[in-house]
Amino acid sequence: PGSARGRVRGAGARAGARRACSSMSFLSSRAREEDWEGWVLTSTEADGSLSLEACKQVFHENLALRKENERLLAQLQDLRRQNEVLQRAAQEPPGGSSGDADALEPATKAKEEDWLVAGDEGYCRQAIVTLPEAHSGLNVVSVAMHPRRPEWVASGGVDKHIAVWDWQQSTTPSAGAAAAASTTPGRGEAASKARRDLPAPPLALAWHPHDDVLATSCMDGSLHLTGIQSIAQGLEPLASVAAHRKFVEAARWSPDGRFLATGSADGTVKLWEYRRSACRIEDEGQVAEQSSIQRGGGEPQEGEEDLGAESSILREVQTYYFREAVDALAFVPSPRGSAPGGQAECLVMAPRGHPALKYVDLGAPSTPWEVSLNASAWDTHVSFNVLHLEASPDGRYLLAATDKDRHIIYPVGQHIHARELFGHAADAYAKPRVCWDSSGGYVLSNSQNDSGVFVWCLASQRVVHRLEGHKGIIRDLSHHPSRRLLATASYDHTVKVWGGPF
Repeated sequence: PGSARGRVRGAGARAGARRACSSMSFLSSRAREEDWEGWVLTSTEADGSLSLEACKQVFHENLALRKENERLLAQLQDLRRQNEVLQRAAQEPPGGSSGDADALEPATKAKEEDWLVAGDEGYCRQAIVTLPEAHSGLNVVSVAMHPRRPEWVASGGVDKHIAVWDWQQSTTPSAGAAAAASTTPGRGEAASKARRDLPAPPLALAWHPHDDVLATSCMDGSLHLTGIQSIAQGLEPLASVAAHRKFVEAARWSPDGRFLATGSADGTVKLWEYRRSACRIEDEGQVAEQSSIQRGGGEPQEGEEDLGAESSILREVQTYYFREAVDALAFVPSPRGSAPGGQAECLVMAPRGHPALKYVDLGAPSTPWEVSLNASAWDTHVSFNVLHLEASPDGRYLLAATDKDRHIIYPVGQHIHARELFGHAADAYAKPRVCWDSSGGYVLSNSQNDSGVFVWCLASQRVVHRLEGHKGIIRDLSHHPSRRLLATASYDHTVKVWGGPF
């Protein structure tokens, strides 16, 4: 009987709600009537004692709030437009004219025209060699191809050492590349490598653009420079410094080789000057003499390396402080031209939790400026974090890997989304890595929890190929700047070198 009375009372409330809804003049559309009726039905079902008059009053209040919300949204749009004008004015250089972005417009248009037609499809498609058990059967976390010696590949693993390989000496050609391997000189010998032990796993590797010097940043915050003359002679420690308080995810050389930048989870970016004169360099960039390692005070603990804050080769120029970690760095030609110091290069920093990229001219490293990451310059919402940056081969564009399953290509110095690439996976816990094909017409990337490499055509903005061969996720990748060669480091404990179509 009780439930029957409840059903009768609920039915009466619903009928009354429908009658009131049909007679109310303020309902200007059927959509609003349905919204209100649905709300009444839900409310009366939840509480049969709720009066119809109370429902009407709440609905009137809701309409008033909607109108107020529309007014505020219109006001917000006006404020955003005003803010955009102010931000554009603030980003102009002192004494400059209406914007350096305009100076980049012709170059941007020219590149857009190139992207209207697909590339030559000569991107890396097939694994040439596999370097098995590269790091004592443990995960490989970093890899870097030598820019001037394409046969050299550096790798770093959780076994706390770096190795430099002559991959052309490998006797383990990947499936499908046996024919190419059989015609390559030196394939009859085991893969040769030189190695150096470090105090912590190496997270980032970067070859100097002109010297045979490898920069390595580690999980303990340390930074190391290593020289090499040949694989047979091994690796020579040049410098070791306690660069940061937490792990260092990014290490980048400036194109002229004068500066090195490191980004850390401690929220700092450090700009270092590389003192080439501190070590004697022979022709072809070979390191001929080892420089002393700067030591800190006191005695190191057993099994530890005591590091100082600087070395005779590295001098700290500037430190930039952010609230959150900095995972991504890049050097690009300055969109503002030569700075007062004569340097025409820029360091680009991507701190987490910030809606813009930070630019700093190397000629004036103490005065950073910023460009919005969002498509609208006035938008200050943190829509995503940039976890990796890579400059295009011609230096006009920045490829940004985000934590929202999306890669974005920006013209240098601009907030325009020239290209947006989807199809892979990357969230806040991912380690996305991206690189450009040497032609500039394709982009390659790893994917979270995936063992493949994705290839996008920039003309179509679609995935056109997927490199398969690894059995574990790919942690890092590196493309040669001028040749169709790609190196990948994987959690399947191997390093692979990939080449163009055979």
